[in-house]
Amino acid sequence: MSDDANSGARVHWIDVARGIGIVLVVFGHALRGLMTSGDVISLGWMDVDYVVYTFHMPLFMLLAGMNVPRSLERPGFLRKKLQGIAWPYFLWSIIHGVLMIGAASAINGGMNLGRLLEIPYNPISPFWFLYVLFLYMVLVTIWRPGIGLLTLAVVLFVVSPIVNQTTAQQFCYFMLFFVAGCIMKIPNWPRALLFGGGVAFTVGLGLVFVLGLHEIISFYAPGLLPIAAAGIAMICGAAMILRNSRFLQFLGRMSMAIYVMHVVFTAGSRMILHRIGLENEVAMVAASTLIGVSGPIAGYYALRMARLSKLAGL
Repeated sequence: MSDDANSGARVHWIDVARGIGIVLVVFGHALRGLMTSGDVISLGWMDVDYVVYTFHMPLFMLLAGMNVPRSLERPGFLRKKLQGIAWPYFLWSIIHGVLMIGAASAINGGMNLGRLLEIPYNPISPFWFLYVLFLYMVLVTIWRPGIGLLTLAVVLFVVSPIVNQTTAQQFCYFMLFFVAGCIMKIPNWPRALLFGGGVAFTVGLGLVFVLGLHEIISFYAPGLLPIAAAGIAMICGAAMILRNSRFLQFLGRMSMAIYVMHVVFTAGSRMILHRIGLENEVAMVAASTLIGVSGPIAGYYALRMARLSKLAGL
């Protein structure tokens, strides 16, 4: 982190990084939806999925952690996290679950009332991120970020592959990135981060694919930490260079709205693409991603016009 840690420039690049990250999140879910539905069947897409998932959620956890030290110094930290993380988690999980129940015959997967009642302890996709993030926020109010918490995070990270329960495994794996975001200082070396991170990321993943490791280890394997770190560095460097991009800053500020609503729009996009007869796989993935990003933004402004955006946790 540069000396201008509290300046608008730093906030701008973090917004830009979030903007890039949220597009990758929507892309990943749009791609998985199309693969699950059988609309995208080329084997290369599985490799693309692997590449994206090695670093895009670790990136979000690190960015979330970066704002914690300053926020902890202000009164009402946990109350604000209840409003800004826990409330959107429960509200949008319920909305998403009800919509899935209503459209069970038209979308991938299924949902029932019993599963919906489990959300206090068993998140539904994609809301696990908010669930785990809130647990981290509670943790840092008890145990302030430092070497002790980092040590715990490293231990949990190492043992994460043997944790069988999904949410517990996510908690163990991602805590390292969150705590790193709380305590580390990202240097203001945009080109070094972009190109150095990009080269390390490309070479590292190249070895993984050449050796066939992607077929036997998860993209969340602790052994892939250097690759995840390189991917994060690459995005942070790009965000610093593009820190003045109003569009990417805007996407970063819209990241919560996009996150909680995008799955509905990507699912709906598949029905639209079927109706218009689009068959090109690249075009389908691009269109589904575009709808998954733009739809929630339109939804946010509709809620804002109705003066419901704060009630919706946005």
